[in-house]
Amino acid sequence: MLEIRGLSKKFGKAEVLKNFSHNFKPGAVTAIAGPNGSGKSTLIKCITGLLKFSEGEILVAGQNTGKSYSYKKHIGYMSQKPSFPENLTVAEILEFVKSVLNAEEFDTTLVELFDYKKEFDKKFGVLSGGNKQKLNAILTFLHKPEVLLLDEPTAGLDRESGMILRDKIISGKNAGNTIVLTTHIPEEIAGLADYIILLEDGEKKGVLSNSQFISRFGAGLHFSDDKNKGEREDNSEYFIKSLAV
Repeated sequence: MLEIRGLSKKFGKAEVLKNFSHNFKPGAVTAIAGPNGSGKSTLIKCITGLLKFSEGEILVAGQNTGKSYSYKKHIGYMSQKPSFPENLTVAEILEFVKSVLNAEEFDTTLVELFDYKKEFDKKFGVLSGGNKQKLNAILTFLHKPEVLLLDEPTAGLDRESGMILRDKIISGKNAGNTIVLTTHIPEEIAGLADYIILLEDGEKKGVLSNSQFISRFGAGLHFSDDKNKGEREDNSEYFIKSLAV
């Protein structure tokens, strides 16, 4: 359902993805892990078409993304920070997205699970960060996509809502969806991911199974994005060097 071949991406002279190749398995969750600036979000955005890549090709449902836009109906993308016109209500955003997606049926189970109908009359601009992220999740699953691209999906969610979303991700996996996520939470990697790809400076350094990840790193692994933190718990260098390619 999702295959990447020799993908490279440059911003000017800086190469942020370098000859990345991977065949993502359906019915599995693949986590893209690595320190800040390793190319995780860039990779996701290249798959969605939000960024044009420099070399290589991406196949979604057998379609070359560089030659057709029809592949996008197969993708559900959850960005780190949802963005919609602040004067639109939640209900208006949902109806607009439904009209654009033009799907035969919609999955609104997260509306019920998040108890979200009470937010429908509120404008996007007044929503809390957590409620914006809940709307982001609802829209991602709305058209029942076969490929889910989740960029830090539980960021900004409270514990209960995060668990609801994790259960939804697992349900998608069990339904045969191809799921790719980025996260800095080691417990989330251990609890969700069947496979873990490590990126360093835009290069694929290796792949671990879930059992390999847990046996090597347990719950102590932490990827820190806070470069100003006095005492960092960033074990990413150890992780990278220890990977079996």
